[in-house]
Amino acid sequence: MKKGMVAVILTIITIAVVPVISILVGGKYEKSYAAVSATESVTEKNTYTAQPDENTEKPTKPVSTATTSKGSSEENTYKIYDKSAKKVITVNDVDFCCGALATETEADIPAEALKAQAVALHTYYTHLKYESRKQNKKYDFQCNSKIWEVYADKKDIKAKWGDTFKESFGTIEKAVKEVSDIFVLYNDSPAMTKYFEISSGTTDSYSEIYGKDIKYLTNVATPYDTVANNYQTKQTFSYEELNSLMGKKYKDYKAENIDKNVSEIKKSNYGTVLSLRVGNKEIKGYEFADILKLRSSNFNVEVKEGSYIFTVCGYGENIGLSKFGSCQLAKQGSSYIEILEYYYPGTKIVRGYKK
Repeated sequence: MKKGMVAVILTIITIAVVPVISILVGGKYEKSYAAVSATESVTEKNTYTAQPDENTEKPTKPVSTATTSKGSSEENTYKIYDKSAKKVITVNDVDFCCGALATETEADIPAEALKAQAVALHTYYTHLKYESRKQNKKYDFQCNSKIWEVYADKKDIKAKWGDTFKESFGTIEKAVKEVSDIFVLYNDSPAMTKYFEISSGTTDSYSEIYGKDIKYLTNVATPYDTVANNYQTKQTFSYEELNSLMGKKYKDYKAENIDKNVSEIKKSNYGTVLSLRVGNKEIKGYEFADILKLRSSNFNVEVKEGSYIFTVCGYGENIGLSKFGSCQLAKQGSSYIEILEYYYPGTKIVRGYKK
């Protein structure tokens, strides 16, 4: 275990020690952060303790300026195929970012973290938009507004949130509007600013997981994530259940005996499963995690009493910005710019962008 890293099973123990962790931010300078206590909690939608705006450090340097986008409605809108409505809907970028952010985070996180997440979301879907339009696709990406997948309409959010809507949505809308013209660029184009819930301790590089080198999606230390509630979880599958799930995915799947059925596990230096053999199939770690609906592809497996027990660390793809980690950085005084620079090293944070 590396110095300064804390691995815990939160349902069993509570840590009172608060180590100080020095982190290289954006590849340019060091800041020291006190690790959060093990009582820090996160739900399926990541709830955190709010932090007043006045306690949040403001950007330490001006944002670069790119070509300002105040042009056509086409430039500032998304064409989204809504699977629930079975049609393409057109949504302006601010409304989309508000609706999308509302589906995946709470409003009471630190203001700078909320803004960082808004910029990452806006940049990511702008990246998808331009990639889709290069290929002359009929829509930019998909959503399912009925189940709040990617995006939900404001009126549906209001109906679900009830009395808390005005304050919570107002907070999200304020953050989105404050950074609506801020983008993360790489080589003068919107970066593929991936983000996820909780890191396993160090983010994965895109190249190691998917085989394509994207410089700014690289290993970044996120030790504070290891003390998040539900950082480590366990999921159990019987031999029959696992084989049934594999059989649904692969028609030619054939199982081995229980002790040899899951084997040849290859991991990254940080514990993410890169590939493994299940029965007669050699598959990627992220593919297997998706089949079993594991919270991440950073896992260990043991066979016990006829079942497979998976111990899983983190939650999500583990590439790009950690949402839990961004909240901890904000609580320690980082601005949204610093947070973005930390998780996407080598990128530029700019004001305004037009294709």
